[in-house]
Amino acid sequence: MAVFTVGRAISAKILLIPAPLYSHCLEVCLIGQELLSRGHQVVAYIISDFDTSDCPESMGIRVIQYKYVLGVEKLREFQDRYARMVLGNHTEAIDSFQLLNDAQNNTCWPILADEEAFSQLQKEKFDFAIADGFYTFACYLLIPYKLKIPYAVVSSLILDYPSVRPFLPNIKPHPFTHFTDQMSFMERVVNTIVTLTPYYMGIYLTPMDIVSRFAPEVSRRQVMDLVSQSELFLENTDSVLGYPFPLMPNVIQVGGISAGPPKQLPKTLTTFFEKSSEVIVVSFGSAFELPKEIIDKFMATFKLLDISVVWKTVDEGHVGKVLKTRWMPQNDVLGHSKTKAVIYHCGNNGLYEALYHAVPIICIPLLIDHKFNAHRIQSWEVGKVLDVQNFTPAELVADVKEVLTNQTYRKNMERVSQMYRDRPDTPRQRGAFWIEHLCKVKAYVPGIEVMYLVIYMRRRFKQRSDDSATYGKKQ
Repeated sequence: MAVFTVGRAISAKILLIPAPLYSHCLEVCLIGQELLSRGHQVVAYIISDFDTSDCPESMGIRVIQYKYVLGVEKLREFQDRYARMVLGNHTEAIDSFQLLNDAQNNTCWPILADEEAFSQLQKEKFDFAIADGFYTFACYLLIPYKLKIPYAVVSSLILDYPSVRPFLPNIKPHPFTHFTDQMSFMERVVNTIVTLTPYYMGIYLTPMDIVSRFAPEVSRRQVMDLVSQSELFLENTDSVLGYPFPLMPNVIQVGGISAGPPKQLPKTLTTFFEKSSEVIVVSFGSAFELPKEIIDKFMATFKLLDISVVWKTVDEGHVGKVLKTRWMPQNDVLGHSKTKAVIYHCGNNGLYEALYHAVPIICIPLLIDHKFNAHRIQSWEVGKVLDVQNFTPAELVADVKEVLTNQTYRKNMERVSQMYRDRPDTPRQRGAFWIEHLCKVKAYVPGIEVMYLVIYMRRRFKQRSDDSATYGKKQ
């Protein structure tokens, strides 16, 4: 292990393995950026078709890229089908199961098939890895497995079974549902099924043809079992906007990794904000493009509003009071004093960024955990929720005006934001501390697991001896 000691300091070489989605890249690489600031060497391993300019290169993280062997047209086809699914058209994908199967192929094949890129990783001699922990990316853990290095995972969804934490679907609602912790009997039954489903889908959707080529000794089930071998689970959640549930010591909540004090905006956005009195932010992530019918609804809505709008979308330019841009630093835009509300899909990172900056939300959930987040937004009364398939421009205009004029939403958001920010450390610092702790333990105490086992067995033997002696005296 590459360890350089000055007093009690340690420097490790850490590999980051983010999924090729911007929000997922932030989850992994912002922890890496914090580790980089602490003197560690950090390298990100990411697909060649991913735009790395903002994440992770702008963070100062070196990048090693692997090729997208299936071709860009396959990725575009997958994104188009995903977009159609948002509107309820499942026939293209034979429901969501086939779509998830394609997702597994589109993620596992590239990262395992580029032998030249993996050979470069082997030459780097990494000490530790941090990988995306979402269940569809379990095959990513084959990389640190083959490199023979310990690893941690980061995700907004850590599965209960692989992380070996208490399995309590009767009180802990799954993010793929819209339930609260006060469930009826039938809701608990449904919640149990939904909680177990991702684990088994991760097993049976894994493309074993590429896995067998890359790691022939690993079976289908063992791919998901690699999740259990993680040294640490960094979960991008927080109890402030969640429901209480028990955690094991190997699970650390780091909800709001991407949230923080705003930085200076790019020149175009700075000029736009200077000319505006109030601004609404609109963003629906980077996973796919919104269908044209949804975009047309938004444009019709914005024409009815007497307020400036900055909208992250595929087009660029000004349309009335609307500034369209292909990219924007969402956290920094939400942190601007003139931002009064955000319209978005209720993704996890955006939720915590809005929470951090106390910006009320108009939520239009699409898929996965979006509806779960939407339900929490409603229960905390920090925003409004609309259905993506059925909302009208008039309804969206009414909700925007309600959020802007009714001070209840802003006051509730400010109260929850204060609760969230009143911590001794940030989520990034918290995650980096525990990664650093693991590197120190691995560096200074080789075979510590064996040592702990010996200590445990000695204590158990002593306890049994004491119990026997006590029992003998009673007799």
